[in-house]
Amino acid sequence: MSAIGTAELVDSIGKFFRRYYDDEIKQLAQKYPQEQRSLYVDWNDVFQYNDRERKIDAIADDVLAQPEQMQRLFEEALRQYDLPVDISLGNAHVRFTNLPDVETYDIGGFSPSRKDGNLIALQGQVAKKTKVAPIPTEIAYECQLCGALNRVPQSGHGFEEPHECKDCERQGPFRENSEQSEKEDYQKIRIKQPPEQTDGGDGEHLDARVRDDLVDCVEGGDRVTLVGQFVLERPSKNSDQETYEMVVEGQAAEVEQTDFKEIEITPELEDLIKRIGAGEFGDPIDLFINSIAPTLHGLDDEKEALTLALFSGVRVEHDDGTATRGDIHILMIGDPGTGKTTLLEAVSEIAPRSVRASGQGASKAGMTAAAVRDEFGDGKWALDAGALVVGDQGLATIDEIDKLGEGVEEAMHDAMESQKVSVNKAGINTTLPTRTTVIGGGNPKYGRFDQYEPFSEQIEIGPTMLSRFDLTFTLTDQPDEERDRDIARTKIWSKEAAKRDDSNSDDAATAALAEIAEEHGFEPVELVRAYIAYTKRNVTPTVEDDEVAQKIEDSYVGLRLANGTSDDAAVPVTARKLEGFIRLSEASARARLSKTVEMQDVMRAKRLIGSCLQDLGIDEETGEFDADIVEAGTSQSQRDRIKNLKDLIKEMQNESDRRQADKENVIETAIDDLGIDKRKAEHEIDKLKQQGEVYERETGWIRVVE
Repeated sequence: MSAIGTAELVDSIGKFFRRYYDDEIKQLAQKYPQEQRSLYVDWNDVFQYNDRERKIDAIADDVLAQPEQMQRLFEEALRQYDLPVDISLGNAHVRFTNLPDVETYDIGGFSPSRKDGNLIALQGQVAKKTKVAPIPTEIAYECQLCGALNRVPQSGHGFEEPHECKDCERQGPFRENSEQSEKEDYQKIRIKQPPEQTDGGDGEHLDARVRDDLVDCVEGGDRVTLVGQFVLERPSKNSDQETYEMVVEGQAAEVEQTDFKEIEITPELEDLIKRIGAGEFGDPIDLFINSIAPTLHGLDDEKEALTLALFSGVRVEHDDGTATRGDIHILMIGDPGTGKTTLLEAVSEIAPRSVRASGQGASKAGMTAAAVRDEFGDGKWALDAGALVVGDQGLATIDEIDKLGEGVEEAMHDAMESQKVSVNKAGINTTLPTRTTVIGGGNPKYGRFDQYEPFSEQIEIGPTMLSRFDLTFTLTDQPDEERDRDIARTKIWSKEAAKRDDSNSDDAATAALAEIAEEHGFEPVELVRAYIAYTKRNVTPTVEDDEVAQKIEDSYVGLRLANGTSDDAAVPVTARKLEGFIRLSEASARARLSKTVEMQDVMRAKRLIGSCLQDLGIDEETGEFDADIVEAGTSQSQRDRIKNLKDLIKEMQNESDRRQADKENVIETAIDDLGIDKRKAEHEIDKLKQQGEVYERETGWIRVVE
């Protein structure tokens, strides 16, 4: 610390305040203590003051090296500050921000052994936080022999009691006087590496303790720069732990904007991005299609859809507080070996920010957010941010999405559409953003698609969840000699090429974009991520051309009228498809760096939607588009078939002395009189039994539940 005396140092800090922070201190005095209790001081201001006031010996360095002592001196100077109003800032805090780069660390790149006791800044993402609870700063113990109050300051590491009474000098007994004790709010926060730094793993994390007005200053999923004193603590005597516990005593926290600002784009890189967007090297969307899993042959529609999802449409905030999402959700359900997982991994690698998850064994907290009890909260309640919160303003890939439990799937409905999740439990009441693009992959019900059953009946995802996806692809593995030979040749020669040159064989972005990047001195993935980030920051496409607007309108209305206008015609698509249509068109324009949606963007969106509807939206019995296949899980023809079967069972049970219907007779009559295929009749009866609408009390005898 400075060689000059404490009083002189406090006086000099007061001069610093008058020079740099007079307005801020007066504003603090007006809002203290209800609205504001802290003065935030930029470390660089202290550093500049050092340069001008040479008589103060490295005060900025002392702030970093001895943060506790320096904070006390700054707060003493704040208490002594001459204010124009009669207000005491006795318990106000001074919090330092904007530390130098040499003291600012990523969670994963921090070496703790050299920084014990120092003030540091850590950049990461909030993974968990506990419920706010009171913690004593000073406990008043009342001696039960003489009644004297003994005030004992608390360090926050267990309750410290007096050794003896200050009056009678006896060793108690003592009783805590809660009214005379002083307390403050307390909370633990876990900061971890952001998902884009962990390659799909858990990454590193550090826990921080925050107090008073710092509690609840961040939410799960927030990108933060946390300033605090790094402390190495010995484990408790009862612990088997042989290493120090690393913790940060939080001193200030700044929530970073999560709009791809962490990706630096140099002027040279920006120039190349603009040239690519202008089409100098070919259609930019084709370049991206070729860069997604280039060793995976075919699947051009799926890759094109994933390209648009990387760019997304435009999010619109409405005056009533609601929002229309811009993120494009895509689902791929396919046979084993069709490349779903490869596509998920490739798009996750390319995205500037991504998080990977698996539906198998996933919990509600793991996917969205929840209040949970765990060791982080010392057995108490803590807020746990899941994959969609952690991936906010990025991308989340979910493999085996068909394995999600019913409760988990329901929790994801709002997270995907309204893009927020609410947590209201154990005193934790908050809403977290989930502005996340969701790319899901899964398998059909029987492991692979059965060609004799409609696709829609083989997807084990609830209709509500299914309707959240803008595009749903079904990938089937059918033998095709010409295509299979092409795949074989691609695999053989790409492997041989990798043997000869392994420098770039594992890059996610290869083909044309890789060549462009390397030719201009950039890493392929660096170029791809910078391109996406640039569009997110600078390109907000709008529909300005009347002809383009008319084409979107006509395409949507045309789909709505695809089955005619009769009263019994199935509804082909719902209004949700219109929103998806617009999102896809905007994403196409954004990928081309176009600020207006043009006809080619609308046609691209129409083609992709049509391709998906051909697979999943057509009722195979009628040949018509039917929105209810996705929206409700059953087609109109299937609903009619179920109704007729239920009526038949009712009629036959009423005619029977046993008040039940013979199952075999029901199936035979359905075949002869209703024209229902035997397999479909058996399937619908089994489905009615599973849903509790029909029960089978005796084997072979069924009855409709009244």
